[in-house]
Amino acid sequence: MPTRPLSIGVMLLSAMRDAGPRFKRFTDVSFDKWQQIIDGNLTSTFLVARTVVPGMIERGYGKVINIGSVAGRWVYPKGNVYCASKYAVRALTEGMRMDVHGTKVRVIIGDFWGKRGPVEGIAANPCYLDVSVPPGKKKRLKID
Repeated sequence: MPTRPLSIGVMLLSAMRDAGPRFKRFTDVSFDKWQQIIDGNLTSTFLVARTVVPGMIERGYGKVINIGSVAGRWVYPKGNVYCASKYAVRALTEGMRMDVHGTKVRVIIGDFWGKRGPVEGIAANPCYLDVSVPPGKKKRLKID
């Protein structure tokens, strides 16, 4: 870990880990696979943000954009581990937003949607990004 704050102004955290058990019953997922997905999606997001955000606060500027998933809003059959990791990324983002309140650092999360709706077609056809912009505002960006 760095001993002094990193000089980064905008950070896009896209730690997406989809290690296979995404479409398995939770009883069929090994602990090792669980840990891979949690580490890939949640722990890595936490560790990078914890390293970079202090420098943003110190400089008085920064934007953190965490890439979420609609799986962090709606659980689908056999998506338990992946959905749990993305729900946790959403909670971490909301907590980070509260922690930096009163500074010039902004924290948002973007969720990908598929052409046919929030779950169906998401993996094959990502084309929308919903960006939560506090307080309670939302923008939908089309990705070509």
